[in-house]
Amino acid sequence: MIHKIQFLGIIGFVACIIISCTQEQHSPNHLSQDSFIQLPIETAFEFTESADMAFRYIRSMKIDDNGNVLVTDPTQPVVFTFDAEGNLIQKIGNNGQGPEEFQNVGSIILAQNSLLVTDGISLKIEVFDYRNEMYEHARTINVTKQNLLGNLLGLTEEGILIKNDILLSPSGMNNSSETPISFISRDGDILQDTLFKVPIHEFVVDDSQIPFVAGRIFGNTKQLAFDRESKVYSLWTENLDINYFTLDGEKHEAFSYSLQPVAITNAEQDSALNQWQNPQRTIMRQHMPDVKPVASKLVVDDQQRIWVELLSDELDHGWFAFTPSGEPQFYIEIPHHNAYLQDIRGNTVLWNYTDEDGNPSIVASTFELPEI
Repeated sequence: MIHKIQFLGIIGFVACIIISCTQEQHSPNHLSQDSFIQLPIETAFEFTESADMAFRYIRSMKIDDNGNVLVTDPTQPVVFTFDAEGNLIQKIGNNGQGPEEFQNVGSIILAQNSLLVTDGISLKIEVFDYRNEMYEHARTINVTKQNLLGNLLGLTEEGILIKNDILLSPSGMNNSSETPISFISRDGDILQDTLFKVPIHEFVVDDSQIPFVAGRIFGNTKQLAFDRESKVYSLWTENLDINYFTLDGEKHEAFSYSLQPVAITNAEQDSALNQWQNPQRTIMRQHMPDVKPVASKLVVDDQQRIWVELLSDELDHGWFAFTPSGEPQFYIEIPHHNAYLQDIRGNTVLWNYTDEDGNPSIVASTFELPEI
């Protein structure tokens, strides 16, 4: 009888282990590459330079409703437009301070068949409308309160959302723990100085020897993205934690997953710190985290899919797509070790990278979506 009880106990113990493992494998908080459908990509076009044009630094890339690719390089006072085959079809803007002119091309957004471009020096927004297969200048928006011109976030029926980034806006330097979201009219009038604030967690060091040392060396920051339903999605880069804000400032939890970060090697630390001189370099080394951010880029595509660049032990390195509720869908293996995801629309993904000689390239890749 005793042996029978012991035998039944062993059977029960083994059953518990099996059930526990099964639950872990199907846990809603457990991710692996098997949770996603891989999307192979093919290069539609890649542009590095031509006889009369070369990029020095790629700031942003967007796909418009007509399949054109728009690219900004802050060292050049224009917005470059390529067709789907990679042919340069238009340079939007000129060098200067007047209408349709830029001293420093800043952020861009595309919405409702219009292109909005900031000029960080002139503190204005230039608006171009798409007509006759070209972008034509429509108007200039002069921002009435200068410290509100950060990066463009989104366009609504009522006005323009601007994120007052810490390193771009003087008002942001007062509080390094939040990014204010401001709301201006399409004429540049302030509708709300601070619509709401998004908490951030940035690698910022305050040291008695140096009043302010700021750096994003493997640091944790808040990424933001705007969708067509007027939601502002936010991402903690230290983990996969997605929230969204409605325009009334209400915060909602979208989804989260716990992932194991990848350690930073000594060589990577040295490479990242090379941009600093002592004593800043010494201070940065003392405060640098031991692991890389799990998530580093956030994009919402035209189908409301949320794409996140993830690097973890479970998933390796790639661009991963989720539904708004957090259901895993697709992933794209990272195509280059320093590829930077810019935009995804339809079956096209825009990204850029810099080669070993420091030459930047823009790439448009395509994929086929399977039936789910």
